[in-house]
Amino acid sequence: MPRTITVRGTGKISAKPDEISVSLTVETKDPDYAAAMEKADREAEAISDAVREAGIEEDALRMADFNVRADYEGVHDEHGNWTNVFRGYAVVRTYALRFPLDTDRLSALLGGIGASEANPQLAVSFVLSDPEKAKRDALEASVRDAREKAELLARASGCELSTLLSAEYSVAHRDPVSETAFACDTAAMPMMAKGAFRMNAAPKDVEVTDSAVFTWEIR
Repeated sequence: MPRTITVRGTGKISAKPDEISVSLTVETKDPDYAAAMEKADREAEAISDAVREAGIEEDALRMADFNVRADYEGVHDEHGNWTNVFRGYAVVRTYALRFPLDTDRLSALLGGIGASEANPQLAVSFVLSDPEKAKRDALEASVRDAREKAELLARASGCELSTLLSAEYSVAHRDPVSETAFACDTAAMPMMAKGAFRMNAAPKDVEVTDSAVFTWEIR
């Protein structure tokens, strides 16, 4: 049986975020189905208008989720028993928007939405336009790290690396994002369009870490 050495290589790289990712979820309720859909359409148009007026390409706004459901409210009846009462319909739409990192446009976008009848839940993050490249770079760094560790251990043991026998890699990564957090209360959004919002520094670099396990034969 050949003698072997097994090491885990870890690679970590940093990259500057170059895009802004915005998730907007709008929930509209009404006792009447048609009225609920009409309100939802008006809010959708308000969001599209805010995107366009902020100078962002309209086709950058995409529908991520669309859900229509019956809306019930839990209440106690005259006997004190808990029961669900039908209140109407709820239309829930989630939009995804990505555009090049530009805080002035972000300010205009949020200001435009805040001044409209739309009242979405917002999530803003700073991301990479090419996350796959960052993942590849981190993986390549993990290969180099594993090789360096293996050669060091082999030399310390009076051996040399020979044939690579196996490489084990498990992909379980979401797209990397910057750790910089961004939160904005809905009531504050109209002020952003008036120039009250400025980022005094760039968001933190996106850090990507990856690893793999390698086994070499030693001689």
